[in-house]
Amino acid sequence: MSDFEAGKFVGDIIAANAEGLFQASKKFISDKGSQIKARLSNTFVDYLTIIGRKYSSTKTIIYRDTPQSIKKFYEPIDLYNDKINLATPKIADILFFNCPVVITGTGGSGKSTFLKYLLLDTIETTNLIPIFVELRVVEQEQKSLIEYISNSLQLHKVDLGSEYLKYAFESGNFLFLLDGFDELSQDYARRLSVEIDNMSQLYSKCTFILTSRPGQDFISWSNFIELKTKPLTLVKSISLIDRLNFDEDIKEKFIDELKGKLYESHQSFFENPLLLSIMLLTYRDSASIPSELHNFYALAFEALYYRHDASKTFKRPTLTNLPVDKGKDIMSSFSLITYLNNNTIFTSFQLKKLLVTAMQLSSCECDVDELISDLLRAYCMLLQDGLKYQYTHRSFQEYFAACYLVAADDAAQIKLIKQFCQKADTDITLQLAYGMNPKMIEEKLVIPFLKDFKKNIGYTGDLTKEVFIRFAKHYFTNVSIHSHMGLSIPLAGSKSSASALGQRLNLSITRFILSIYNIDTKFNGKPYEPTELIKLRDTKARRMEFSIDEAFAMPEVLNWFMQHSVEVRILSELMNLEVQLNEKSKKNAELFDSLLNIKPTVRKRNNLKS
Repeated sequence: MSDFEAGKFVGDIIAANAEGLFQASKKFISDKGSQIKARLSNTFVDYLTIIGRKYSSTKTIIYRDTPQSIKKFYEPIDLYNDKINLATPKIADILFFNCPVVITGTGGSGKSTFLKYLLLDTIETTNLIPIFVELRVVEQEQKSLIEYISNSLQLHKVDLGSEYLKYAFESGNFLFLLDGFDELSQDYARRLSVEIDNMSQLYSKCTFILTSRPGQDFISWSNFIELKTKPLTLVKSISLIDRLNFDEDIKEKFIDELKGKLYESHQSFFENPLLLSIMLLTYRDSASIPSELHNFYALAFEALYYRHDASKTFKRPTLTNLPVDKGKDIMSSFSLITYLNNNTIFTSFQLKKLLVTAMQLSSCECDVDELISDLLRAYCMLLQDGLKYQYTHRSFQEYFAACYLVAADDAAQIKLIKQFCQKADTDITLQLAYGMNPKMIEEKLVIPFLKDFKKNIGYTGDLTKEVFIRFAKHYFTNVSIHSHMGLSIPLAGSKSSASALGQRLNLSITRFILSIYNIDTKFNGKPYEPTELIKLRDTKARRMEFSIDEAFAMPEVLNWFMQHSVEVRILSELMNLEVQLNEKSKKNAELFDSLLNIKPTVRKRNNLKS
């Protein structure tokens, strides 16, 4: 490791914790002598040394062939919520809160790299024992979190297991770094969320830091606070580019463009570290940046496929000799299959099997081993890490899955949209599809959803208290009071009944609609100051929850919602949107009829609702 030597720090960490680790073992092992103490210390030394080396460097879309030291290219991100602002936080800043933390950010915002940075900072500056877990691997092995940690530590070497860990964790001095909660399947995420929440309460002396994309209902997790990643500023964007080991002339020109008008015109791209890195590649190869996200990914794919050197343009040779559009077709089919199965990392056997199916689905034929070589070296869509393969970044999987959706026939689109809706607010697949074909998404998803939404709450033109209560009961389960945000209506995070699953799906689609139509979801109203409700619960609690019937039976609560809540404002916006989309659809149909000289009373239009 060029900039990080675990051995310099690991010994101090274990020396500070050796006695506590040894005392915890006495309950589970007959050997209580110094030999077991030494073996136990060595076990933890080995673990910390391995994870320190493993996560101190990484491959990226820029550094595809050789892992680079995180310390060299990492640009510290900022974190915030409605009460907290952390500039370039280190582990000491997170530990200061003395409670579990969820860090949320969109794909490519730097969450995983930040967690690795915190791991290294923990080893260098504290005596805590960090436990780093990639949650997708836990699901792949179908273990509980505690079992996975026990196996990772290889405690079987000293005849200890998960029961020992539970006892050791109670004494504290452990830091759990849990990466990628959003990468889990829905069923496993519900199961694991209960375990994580329970662990955070049982081992309250330990610290828990978890990363995820936005959209998950962490509000139901006990005592967790949510911190969001801040978008990169112009200064941080320039600093990140400057850190990269890249052609200096291109970097200089790119930074000059940033300082000009490029940052202002493409700010949403530059605010994201991944998109900023891809943008540097596309700038090198085309000297132009598209304004739409789906066009950006299309150009990025071509930039990764058609590689250049400093002196001349050339097309990187391929073994399959597939045209770029055929390669895109295979990637779209492959990404659809893996997206639907929630897979982003594969063994060689799994990858070959999936690619054979993808070639059949896309009606393309080539040698599968040559195709894998091209995906690694020509198309640059996959990375190889040891014996495993994975996407260069998961957002490429989402882009190509969206490409497949847009190109599919009507019947397939309807079926796929229902599947994609499960992640409507946690990834960019439907967002990309909307950018490529907004009419299709509106007719097959948005309009039918809003029509049912309107029917379910009995909305006929006036947003009355009765309509709002029906809305609350139909789509949510409870009312929560937060000291930092007044009143809200969250979903219960661990509930898994059919009605709760339907509620989560509806909420996911609603968030997607709010996003693509830029409907403001920020709370700007008067904070709720509870009087009657506060008497019903422990006032020291950070969050208080009530059933909807219990809360809305009190006039002060319902009146506050109707006058100040973001929910009422959003509900009104959605109902107005439903009217606007129907009017637009009707006008478009009339225009089409007029172009074909067809009378509206004669022409029969197909019902597009699924």
